[in-house]
Amino acid sequence: PWHHHRVHDQGWHLNFDGHTLTIHRPDGTTLDPP
Repeated sequence: PWHHHRVHDQGWHLNFDGHTLTIHRPDGTTLDPP
């Protein structure tokens, strides 16, 4: 159920491709958890 799941909330874009969760913040920066 988590494969290529995308959430849009107030400018935040969360993308989980099955391995890595990539967080795109409203200010245009990207948060990459280790």
